[in-house]
Amino acid sequence: MAGKIDDEMMEAVAILAQLSIREEEKDAVREEMERMLDFVDQLNELDTAGTEPALEVISYGNVFREDEVTNGNEAAAMLANAPQKQDGQYQVPKTVE
Repeated sequence: MAGKIDDEMMEAVAILAQLSIREEEKDAVREEMERMLDFVDQLNELDTAGTEPALEVISYGNVFREDEVTNGNEAAAMLANAPQKQDGQYQVPKTVE
């Protein structure tokens, strides 16, 4: 892939990446881009047949606990603390007219 990046391609990449490349930096940037493309070519040579794509590196599964009732039905104990109650419910002052 080396040698395939010309000034036109560098300018297009610079525009897309919103970079400003000075003239004295162009040779160094071109070499770095060519090294990156060579590395991608090396990756393309790997045999990945039969390998499933990875959506995430580490699969945690469900990290939350199951939603289970642990204290049972304690309505009577909770209502025992209510200052006023009616028909098994808390009685509160009316807030909407």
